[in-house]
Amino acid sequence: MSIPFRRATWRQAGRIPSAFCYSLKFASFLETVVKLRTALPVLLATLALCGCLGNTGSPQSPPTSVRTYGGDAMISVTWSGSAATSYWLFYAQDPTLSTNNWVNGLLNAGIALNPSSPWLLCNQVNNPNPTTQFPAMYFTMDGRTGTAPGGTGSPVVSAVARPAGGPYPGSGAPWTPGGGIGVTSGSLVGLGYVPVTTCGSTGAGGFPPAGLFVAVGKGGMIYTALLQPDVAGPLTADQGNMPLSWTPANLPQGFQADLYAAAGNSSGANTATPGYSVVAVGAGGAILQSSDGVNWTQVASGTTANLRGVSVYSVDTATPVFVVVGDQGTILTSTDGIHWGAQISGTTNNLRAVQCDTPSNTCVAVGDGGTILMSIASPFSQWGRVPETASKTNNWIAVAYGNDDANSDAITLQLGAGTPTNAAALSSFYGGFSPLGYTYSSNPTQVGINTTNETIQTWVVVDAQGNTAYLSGAGTNQAWAFGSIPVTGGASIVGIGYTTRFLALDSGGNAYANETGVGTNWTSTGYAGIANPVALQSSGDGFVALNGSGSNVASY
Repeated sequence: MSIPFRRATWRQAGRIPSAFCYSLKFASFLETVVKLRTALPVLLATLALCGCLGNTGSPQSPPTSVRTYGGDAMISVTWSGSAATSYWLFYAQDPTLSTNNWVNGLLNAGIALNPSSPWLLCNQVNNPNPTTQFPAMYFTMDGRTGTAPGGTGSPVVSAVARPAGGPYPGSGAPWTPGGGIGVTSGSLVGLGYVPVTTCGSTGAGGFPPAGLFVAVGKGGMIYTALLQPDVAGPLTADQGNMPLSWTPANLPQGFQADLYAAAGNSSGANTATPGYSVVAVGAGGAILQSSDGVNWTQVASGTTANLRGVSVYSVDTATPVFVVVGDQGTILTSTDGIHWGAQISGTTNNLRAVQCDTPSNTCVAVGDGGTILMSIASPFSQWGRVPETASKTNNWIAVAYGNDDANSDAITLQLGAGTPTNAAALSSFYGGFSPLGYTYSSNPTQVGINTTNETIQTWVVVDAQGNTAYLSGAGTNQAWAFGSIPVTGGASIVGIGYTTRFLALDSGGNAYANETGVGTNWTSTGYAGIANPVALQSSGDGFVALNGSGSNVASY
């Protein structure tokens, strides 16, 4: 992700002079597009602002109740308006933003033409502590009919992207309670997620993240909750997180096996026709499969071993690979969640969790006796034990993979006049960032900040005591190393996940974050607002924690 810092392409504030239109020959047209460094929406907006598209309508009032909400590497905007009015949304990291000056080189300026509420600005750098040099993101909107210029802009509002899991300075509790499932204490033991869309999956202003959470437990218990635009996450900016609402599943008649884990795939990439294929696994080799998340069918697994973990690899959403792990070193794979085949794991130790990562084409399974197994390349029929763990005896309980660190520590500066010239001063000047490098521009007005999601390619596994093993820079011949999470009060770790940083949760409801997953660099982010949690699940955009009686909290 590259975010340019632009200054004064046009020095004059206000709307672009109409004479500009008549000078738009082909060569200058190309030059204009290059100078703007943006895509077709900016060109269309520029032409409209100077009246080049004609004037078939009239300026209108802006929408009302324009609100923002900062999520993890994203910001959402909502508003109320008229269906007969065409609204434009302007944004920039500059408090002086207006509908007139957004093309004047404001930091990270952009525009959305005719957006729908809620609208999301994706792929942002988390910036919970904005500075003068790297401020919050500001938004304003105007309205029009036809091709007329817009009317008066709405009051400017702002937000910052910030990592899920907290803490957030001055913003209160980072976790929001969900709708309780209301079952007997200790009934639920696992939580899975089936992604449908992610922020940006349909463009920078695409649909909000959407998917299906699946809670499983004793006696074949399954409850599901939709994460969709009107349910949870940074989706309704006036309220922020909204509670999940859970629905019991329809199970096969007489099915009562305990279930421990769930995962799935969506081929539809939209909430209307998600195309689910969901799997829940449990005791005695039990596997249930569902195509809608509501109605479930038992399928043959070919084993009686307890199955404790499941993950999905899906380079093509239409052809996933399900990977299930369990007791006695059991590993099963399937391309449809219905027909299963056994793989050779090379161990008889119980396996308790598995995670597959599509971009790295890798699955990691973990379990008792220090066992960490890796398989590289679909269909994951060959597994080998990580040699660095051969002497370990940890009973690993969870595994997570992280790559795109969006937490403001990888930036390249293009410096103009008046900026510091040494790394320490630069870091202070730009809000504590750690610059990767910097260059000087011959034009002192062209100062640049290029922020980049840091590629960390890190696997982290954890045991209940908070001991960790991690592989940083996976795929670069690095060795596994070991660290720890500072768990206190006799609590035990119950889960780990990743959005733009790693987050672990203990049985006391305390959360711990580590930006890169390395070493002992885990810090407490405070109480997650849930007593005795049993599971933590990442949706890629945020986290949900669940306890045995069905209480749950979300942080997005």
